[in-house]
Amino acid sequence: MPLLACCQPPFRYLAVVSKRTGILILLCLSILGLLTCLSLSQREPTYQGKGITFWLDQYFEVDYGNIPTYGNFPTVPTKSPAKQFELKKQARLAIQAIGTNALPALLKMTAATDSALKLKMMGMVSRQHAVNFGLKEDWYYHNLSRTGFQILGPAAGPAIPALTNLLYDAEPDVRDTALFNLGSIGPQADEAIQTVAKHCVEDEEFSCLYNLETLVSVQKQPRFFIPLLINKLRKPQTNITIYKVAIIALGQYGPDASSAVPEITRFLTNQIPSLASAASNALKQINPAAAQASVK
Repeated sequence: MPLLACCQPPFRYLAVVSKRTGILILLCLSILGLLTCLSLSQREPTYQGKGITFWLDQYFEVDYGNIPTYGNFPTVPTKSPAKQFELKKQARLAIQAIGTNALPALLKMTAATDSALKLKMMGMVSRQHAVNFGLKEDWYYHNLSRTGFQILGPAAGPAIPALTNLLYDAEPDVRDTALFNLGSIGPQADEAIQTVAKHCVEDEEFSCLYNLETLVSVQKQPRFFIPLLINKLRKPQTNITIYKVAIIALGQYGPDASSAVPEITRFLTNQIPSLASAASNALKQINPAAAQASVK
């Protein structure tokens, strides 16, 4: 055999190895996708033969469109407003019919966290479009849980202890989702929400901003939260976004936040345009006369 022939790389062998490696990767990804689906759908409650995830997904997609999965996936055509209304109504009735039986699944979705292995696999899958592995990121499950708790409302009261425990989870997104879901339950969850609100006002860490933003949307008990938000404005903050979020929150309380007018007024002359604008808008919501006077 010629010397050069011996030195040539075995391209056929490399092609076989490459093909085998690709098949192995696809197999591993398929197994991971299957395990992810099974972990979330195991013993999942159903209505009319379809699981809670199906109904949550149907409701969620009407508002936000088709949720991308890693790999190839079909595009859902835009539906007419009448059809969208019907789909949401159907999903809402299904979720309400499942009721508290949905709580274990909703809590699992609330606590969903992408492992390092899953993130690595999703990165690999995103480079191909031949197979749809059905892998979805944790934020997708967090949003499904928010949808579920919003629909169930006070009926989800039995989940309060578990959601309260998740307020101390290591992942900020999990804590934020748990807080939002507590707010959706209603007055039953006020004690847990007040506890985290006090912690949030005292905490100077950036991660607490997640909780403060969610408290804006939850908007519980003005008499309790308004003084806490005012104190947030009085304290020196290394992250100016905290000021902005607190100002926006106070503005959404409207006239109930009149005691915050002096503190908010200080920010009208702030050199940072976004803070000055937030203060101006908040004053218009709280006290239009004061806002008009400040312009003069």
